[in-house]
Amino acid sequence: MTASLHQIKATPFSGDSDGDEVNELPIISFNKPPPLDERPFRNLDLLVSKPAYISVFLEFLINSSREPGPLLFYLMVQIYENIVSQNILISEAQLKAFDVFVTFIHNRSPLRLGISEEMKGTIWLIIQNTQVSYDVVVEIFSEVTRAIRPIIEEDMKAFQSKLDIGLANVYGVERLVPNMSKESEFEVVKSILLHQIPHLSNKYSETGHILKHYVKA
Repeated sequence: MTASLHQIKATPFSGDSDGDEVNELPIISFNKPPPLDERPFRNLDLLVSKPAYISVFLEFLINSSREPGPLLFYLMVQIYENIVSQNILISEAQLKAFDVFVTFIHNRSPLRLGISEEMKGTIWLIIQNTQVSYDVVVEIFSEVTRAIRPIIEEDMKAFQSKLDIGLANVYGVERLVPNMSKESEFEVVKSILLHQIPHLSNKYSETGHILKHYVKA
Protein backbone atom coordinates (compact mmCIF):
# COMPACT_ATOMS: atom_id res chain seq x y z
CA MET A 1 0.00 0.00 0.00
CA THR A 2 1.14 3.54 -0.70
CA ALA A 3 0.70 6.27 1.88
CA SER A 4 -0.14 9.88 1.09
CA LEU A 5 -0.31 12.98 3.37
CA HIS A 6 -3.40 15.18 3.35
CA GLN A 7 -3.62 18.47 5.29
CA ILE A 8 -6.94 18.95 7.02
CA LYS A 9 -8.07 21.65 9.41
CA ALA A 10 -9.14 20.36 12.82
CA THR A 11 -12.41 21.65 14.24
CA PRO A 12 -12.54 22.78 17.83
CA PHE A 13 -14.55 20.73 20.29
CA SER A 14 -17.99 22.05 21.16
CA GLY A 15 -17.70 24.43 24.06
CA ASP A 16 -14.05 25.29 23.30
CA SER A 17 -13.84 28.98 24.20
CA ASP A 18 -10.13 29.73 24.27
CA GLY A 19 -10.22 31.01 20.68
CA ASP A 20 -6.74 29.71 19.90
CA GLU A 21 -5.87 29.22 16.22
CA VAL A 22 -6.43 25.68 15.07
CA ASN A 23 -3.30 24.02 13.60
CA GLU A 24 -3.33 21.94 10.42
CA LEU A 25 -2.72 18.28 11.19
CA PRO A 26 -1.25 15.72 8.77
CA ILE A 27 -3.43 12.67 8.25
CA ILE A 28 -2.00 9.53 6.64
CA SER A 29 -4.30 7.66 4.29
CA PHE A 30 -3.56 4.42 2.47
CA ASN A 31 -4.36 3.74 -1.15
CA LYS A 32 -5.24 0.07 -1.52
CA PRO A 33 -3.94 -1.72 -4.62
CA PRO A 34 -6.65 -2.88 -7.03
CA PRO A 35 -8.15 -6.24 -6.00
CA LEU A 36 -6.58 -9.31 -7.57
CA ASP A 37 -8.66 -11.14 -10.14
CA GLU A 38 -8.29 -14.67 -8.79
CA ARG A 39 -10.39 -16.35 -11.47
CA PRO A 40 -7.43 -17.46 -13.64
CA PHE A 41 -5.97 -19.30 -10.64
CA ARG A 42 -9.22 -21.23 -10.29
CA ASN A 43 -9.84 -22.08 -13.96
CA LEU A 44 -7.17 -23.76 -16.08
CA ASP A 45 -8.68 -22.67 -19.40
CA LEU A 46 -8.54 -19.06 -18.24
CA LEU A 47 -5.10 -19.44 -16.68
CA VAL A 48 -3.41 -20.49 -19.94
CA SER A 49 -4.59 -17.25 -21.56
CA LYS A 50 -2.75 -15.13 -18.95
CA PRO A 51 1.07 -15.32 -19.26
CA ALA A 52 1.66 -13.17 -16.17
CA TYR A 53 -0.56 -15.43 -14.08
CA ILE A 54 1.20 -18.45 -15.57
CA SER A 55 4.58 -17.10 -14.45
CA VAL A 56 3.32 -16.57 -10.89
CA PHE A 57 1.90 -20.09 -10.80
CA LEU A 58 5.15 -21.56 -12.17
CA GLU A 59 7.09 -19.66 -9.53
CA PHE A 60 4.90 -21.38 -6.95
CA LEU A 61 5.43 -24.81 -8.52
CA ILE A 62 9.21 -24.48 -8.70
CA ASN A 63 9.65 -22.99 -5.24
CA SER A 64 7.30 -25.56 -3.72
CA SER A 65 9.30 -28.45 -5.25
CA ARG A 66 6.33 -29.40 -7.43
CA GLU A 67 6.81 -30.68 -10.96
CA PRO A 68 6.30 -27.91 -13.56
CA GLY A 69 6.34 -30.43 -16.43
CA PRO A 70 2.57 -30.99 -16.72
CA LEU A 71 1.80 -27.27 -16.92
CA LEU A 72 4.67 -26.58 -19.34
CA PHE A 73 3.50 -29.46 -21.52
CA TYR A 74 -0.01 -28.02 -21.51
CA LEU A 75 1.37 -24.65 -22.64
CA MET A 76 3.59 -26.15 -25.32
CA VAL A 77 0.68 -28.13 -26.74
CA GLN A 78 -1.28 -24.85 -26.96
CA ILE A 79 1.59 -23.41 -29.01
CA TYR A 80 1.79 -26.55 -31.14
CA GLU A 81 -1.96 -26.56 -31.87
CA ASN A 82 -1.90 -22.87 -32.82
CA ILE A 83 0.87 -23.53 -35.33
CA VAL A 84 -0.58 -26.66 -36.93
CA SER A 85 -4.04 -25.09 -37.15
CA GLN A 86 -2.56 -22.90 -39.90
CA ASN A 87 -2.45 -25.90 -42.27
CA ILE A 88 1.32 -26.17 -42.57
CA LEU A 89 2.90 -29.13 -44.35
CA ILE A 90 2.27 -32.40 -42.54
CA SER A 91 6.02 -33.05 -42.35
CA GLU A 92 6.48 -29.68 -40.62
CA ALA A 93 3.68 -30.50 -38.18
CA GLN A 94 5.35 -33.82 -37.38
CA LEU A 95 8.64 -32.02 -36.77
CA LYS A 96 6.90 -29.68 -34.31
CA ALA A 97 5.35 -32.71 -32.63
CA PHE A 98 8.81 -34.25 -32.35
CA ASP A 99 9.99 -31.16 -30.41
CA VAL A 100 7.21 -31.72 -27.89
CA PHE A 101 7.97 -35.44 -27.77
CA VAL A 102 11.67 -35.05 -26.94
CA THR A 103 10.96 -32.37 -24.32
CA PHE A 104 8.20 -34.16 -22.41
CA ILE A 105 7.53 -37.73 -23.52
CA HIS A 106 10.75 -39.56 -24.41
CA ASN A 107 12.22 -41.57 -21.53
CA ARG A 108 15.19 -39.18 -21.39
CA SER A 109 13.16 -35.99 -21.74
CA PRO A 110 14.22 -33.15 -19.39
CA LEU A 111 10.61 -32.62 -18.29
CA ARG A 112 9.39 -36.20 -18.71
CA LEU A 113 5.74 -36.85 -17.94
CA GLY A 114 4.66 -40.03 -16.23
CA ILE A 115 2.48 -41.39 -19.00
CA SER A 116 2.01 -44.96 -20.18
CA GLU A 117 4.30 -46.68 -22.65
CA GLU A 118 1.27 -47.23 -24.85
CA MET A 119 0.66 -43.48 -25.13
CA LYS A 120 4.33 -42.87 -25.91
CA GLY A 121 4.33 -45.55 -28.58
CA THR A 122 1.19 -44.21 -30.25
CA ILE A 123 2.62 -40.69 -30.44
CA TRP A 124 5.93 -41.93 -31.81
CA LEU A 125 4.19 -43.93 -34.55
CA ILE A 126 2.20 -40.86 -35.63
CA ILE A 127 5.36 -38.76 -35.78
CA GLN A 128 7.07 -41.34 -38.01
CA ASN A 129 4.12 -42.23 -40.25
CA THR A 130 4.36 -40.44 -43.59
CA GLN A 131 0.84 -41.59 -44.56
CA VAL A 132 -0.97 -40.31 -41.47
CA SER A 133 -3.81 -37.81 -41.91
CA TYR A 134 -3.36 -34.19 -40.94
CA ASP A 135 -6.22 -34.35 -38.41
CA VAL A 136 -4.43 -37.12 -36.53
CA VAL A 137 -1.25 -35.04 -36.31
CA VAL A 138 -3.23 -32.05 -35.02
CA GLU A 139 -4.76 -34.16 -32.23
CA ILE A 140 -1.59 -36.12 -31.47
CA PHE A 141 -1.30 -34.91 -27.85
CA SER A 142 -4.99 -34.68 -26.93
CA GLU A 143 -5.03 -37.92 -24.92
CA VAL A 144 -1.97 -36.91 -22.90
CA THR A 145 -3.45 -33.46 -22.30
CA ARG A 146 -6.61 -35.02 -20.87
CA ALA A 147 -4.53 -37.32 -18.67
CA ILE A 148 -2.42 -34.57 -17.09
CA ARG A 149 -5.14 -31.95 -16.65
CA PRO A 150 -6.21 -33.30 -13.21
CA ILE A 151 -2.57 -33.07 -12.04
CA ILE A 152 -2.41 -29.37 -12.95
CA GLU A 153 -5.76 -28.72 -11.31
CA GLU A 154 -4.55 -30.32 -8.07
CA ASP A 155 -1.54 -28.00 -8.10
CA MET A 156 -3.89 -25.08 -8.69
CA LYS A 157 -5.87 -26.05 -5.59
CA ALA A 158 -2.65 -26.01 -3.56
CA PHE A 159 -1.92 -22.51 -4.85
CA GLN A 160 -5.48 -21.40 -4.13
CA SER A 161 -4.99 -22.37 -0.49
CA LYS A 162 -2.00 -19.97 -0.38
CA LEU A 163 -4.17 -17.24 -1.89
CA ASP A 164 -6.95 -17.86 0.60
CA ILE A 165 -4.68 -17.33 3.60
CA GLY A 166 -2.75 -14.41 2.10
CA LEU A 167 0.57 -16.20 1.54
CA ALA A 168 0.83 -15.91 -2.26
CA ASN A 169 2.67 -12.58 -2.45
CA VAL A 170 6.04 -14.32 -2.20
CA TYR A 171 5.37 -15.70 -5.70
CA GLY A 172 4.77 -12.26 -7.26
CA VAL A 173 1.00 -11.96 -7.03
CA GLU A 174 1.29 -8.25 -6.18
CA ARG A 175 2.55 -7.61 -9.75
CA LEU A 176 -0.74 -8.70 -11.27
CA VAL A 177 -3.02 -5.78 -12.09
CA PRO A 178 -6.32 -5.53 -14.01
CA ASN A 179 -6.38 -5.08 -17.80
CA MET A 180 -2.69 -5.83 -18.42
CA SER A 181 -1.37 -5.35 -21.94
CA LYS A 182 0.62 -8.08 -23.66
CA GLU A 183 3.79 -6.03 -23.10
CA SER A 184 3.01 -5.61 -19.39
CA GLU A 185 2.38 -9.32 -19.04
CA PHE A 186 5.72 -10.15 -20.63
CA GLU A 187 7.46 -7.72 -18.27
CA VAL A 188 5.93 -9.61 -15.36
CA VAL A 189 7.04 -12.92 -16.87
CA LYS A 190 10.60 -11.61 -17.16
CA SER A 191 10.72 -10.04 -13.71
CA ILE A 192 9.22 -13.00 -11.88
CA LEU A 193 10.57 -16.04 -13.64
CA LEU A 194 12.91 -15.70 -16.60
CA HIS A 195 15.73 -14.24 -14.50
CA GLN A 196 15.73 -17.45 -12.47
CA ILE A 197 16.26 -19.82 -15.39
CA PRO A 198 20.11 -19.74 -15.36
CA HIS A 199 20.04 -20.65 -11.67
CA LEU A 200 17.63 -23.56 -11.99
CA SER A 201 18.71 -27.15 -12.49
CA ASN A 202 19.02 -28.62 -15.98
CA LYS A 203 15.67 -30.26 -15.41
CA TYR A 204 13.99 -26.88 -15.85
CA SER A 205 16.24 -25.59 -18.63
CA GLU A 206 13.36 -25.61 -21.13
CA THR A 207 11.17 -23.37 -18.99
CA GLY A 208 12.44 -20.02 -20.28
CA HIS A 209 12.28 -21.10 -23.92
CA ILE A 210 8.71 -22.35 -23.57
CA LEU A 211 7.55 -19.20 -21.76
CA LYS A 212 9.13 -16.85 -24.30
CA HIS A 213 7.52 -18.79 -27.13
CA TYR A 214 4.19 -18.89 -25.29
CA VAL A 215 4.04 -15.15 -24.61
CA LYS A 216 4.80 -14.35 -28.26
CA ALA A 217 2.34 -16.94 -29.61
